[in-house]
Amino acid sequence: MVFRPWGTVENGSMATRSDTLKSEFLSQLSPATHFEVLFDYLPGVSFFAKNRAFQIVSANRAFWERLNCASEAELIGKNDFELFPAQLARKFREDDEHVIATRKPKLKIVELFFNRQGLPDWYFTNKFPVFGRDGSVIGVMGIVPYNNFLSDTWRAGDRKSDVPLTVVIDAMDHVCQ
Repeated sequence: MVFRPWGTVENGSMATRSDTLKSEFLSQLSPATHFEVLFDYLPGVSFFAKNRAFQIVSANRAFWERLNCASEAELIGKNDFELFPAQLARKFREDDEHVIATRKPKLKIVELFFNRQGLPDWYFTNKFPVFGRDGSVIGVMGIVPYNNFLSDTWRAGDRKSDVPLTVVIDAMDHVCQ
């Protein structure tokens, strides 16, 4: 049977051929294989992973650049309280603790995060538990997709009142769903 912490095995309790094939492949991976590198090539997506002590253990370029770091190495071992204002860090920690306690993803969390200009702005964050080989939760990983309100040409001090009303309405519809 394939271990799926937040879902069920397809077609009841019997593992499907695709589940078996996937499990066999993933079990053969070398520790030197780093799937998170793929996030460096997804435009507009910030990725992070934290251990159970809530320390950053992995982040893609988009994430560390938004925090004005020169490399991922500057983030490794730091927690949210070392990177963000206390009020933001507390909220991030609460969400992380919830994901670990429930062992389930927390999706479309509306929260403040830094934009490309280094200013706080509203984003949807998706967080997932990270499971160890024994099935225990060993951390949290998440993505922060690009905020559609932002334009690459905006800079600190620019007015956001120039955002078309249709963009605002579309975003409100999405939040209210």
